[in-house]
Amino acid sequence: NKLGITLNLHDLLGREIFVEHERLPFPLQKVSAETIVTLTSEKRFSIQLLSTCALVGFIYGFLVYALPFVLKAWTGSVVQIVPIPWIDLNRSVQDFLPGACLGAATDIAYFASAFVLPFPTVISIVIGSFAIYFFGNWLTVAYNLSPIPWYVPGMNMQDALQRSILYFWATPLIGVGLAVGIFPLIRHAAVVRRAINSILHPSLIKERLTDPVNSRKWIFMPLIVSLAASVMIFAVLVPGFVTAFPWIIPFFLVMPFVWTLIDSRLIGETGISISGAAGGNLNYLLYYASGYKGVDVWFAPTFTLVSGGGYVGLFEVARLTKTKVTDYIKAWWITYPLAFLMGFIYMEMFWRLAPIPSAAYPGVQIFWPISATYSALWIRGGMLGIFNPLWILFGFLIGGGIYAVTEFAHLPLSYIGLAAGAATFTPFALTYLVGAFIAKLFEMRTGKKWWSENKNIIAGGLVMGESVAITIGVAITLIINSIWLLPW
Repeated sequence: NKLGITLNLHDLLGREIFVEHERLPFPLQKVSAETIVTLTSEKRFSIQLLSTCALVGFIYGFLVYALPFVLKAWTGSVVQIVPIPWIDLNRSVQDFLPGACLGAATDIAYFASAFVLPFPTVISIVIGSFAIYFFGNWLTVAYNLSPIPWYVPGMNMQDALQRSILYFWATPLIGVGLAVGIFPLIRHAAVVRRAINSILHPSLIKERLTDPVNSRKWIFMPLIVSLAASVMIFAVLVPGFVTAFPWIIPFFLVMPFVWTLIDSRLIGETGISISGAAGGNLNYLLYYASGYKGVDVWFAPTFTLVSGGGYVGLFEVARLTKTKVTDYIKAWWITYPLAFLMGFIYMEMFWRLAPIPSAAYPGVQIFWPISATYSALWIRGGMLGIFNPLWILFGFLIGGGIYAVTEFAHLPLSYIGLAAGAATFTPFALTYLVGAFIAKLFEMRTGKKWWSENKNIIAGGLVMGESVAITIGVAITLIINSIWLLPW
């Protein structure tokens, strides 16, 4: 069995630790799995329930996404029935809590996700989010904690989030992310040892795995080849940096494992990830700390941000649906070339639809400026003490302290939920909270047993219906736009 051809060692290690040994709940993966099983089953009630919820999700998605897309393409005017991606409530709190960010996300996916997340996890996410972006932002403004003042009265939530992250929260969150990956592994060291032993001695788990890996070479060979290739590409693109700072190479070896462990645990317990942002910050910090004056290194692709958390989640879906992992991988390799090609085609079509960023793409309009400004601040060098490496240590120690308290004091909170909340903006956290309370009401009305058996189907139907509406809306928009020869 050549499972390892398309999987690196950190992906398999994540699978062994979090899927096979710890058996984390993977709540959102259960939604995907149960939706798949329902669509392929003959259970009349389950199919009817899924279809009804999909219809509700479709109507909502049509009003929020599809209709504005089509009207924009047909009339040229932006008509937004419901704000995307959130309703901005900042001005309602800024008079007495300047800097605090408050809003409500409008995507039904966040609402539906709260149906399947454990209630303590949702509460933990809300606490973590509001501690950072609501009360934390207010404290940084009220007591001038930020090295550079970032708040301006009347600031909308987009700008408030952007500037508070850039000027205060970005670096401590690196430490929090590292704490999420490291402290639980120290606490459960025996699980890690068993998982590593399973990888190094595949024959020991041959009877347990659906797809046993029968040869170590298929585990280590792709890892060695991919690492060597990534180092070579990086060295070719930025030879001056690698020659002057060869200490960067060990990070190519270590960081993928670290981010996979962080990603996998967060996805396994909450469905939320912070490793991508934290990894980007750490890369920037390494480049900045080196003192390298060139610009090329900031844009060179690196292997350090690669995470297997997404694959670990997909392995859980495969396990729940009794699908061989190798069958999934074969299907992925068959469809990937086509998807890669179509990506260029769709990008061209979207660009002809409207400038990017613009009001036609509200998500891009909000998050791209954050990313671009963030990168520019690092590249230009004069950080004025904003990214103090000690803040990473403080974030790490605070994360470790919170983990110790929640773990040993047996508080009714989820440490992973608190950490995930630190990476979740308050609009999304608030929508999670609303969804969780709605779920509690449904549970009271229908009974705990019925709700437990059907909540995944309900959540899956809502998201599936919205997705279908968005797909149809985008398709119609692209067809209308293709009539015109010139873009926009």
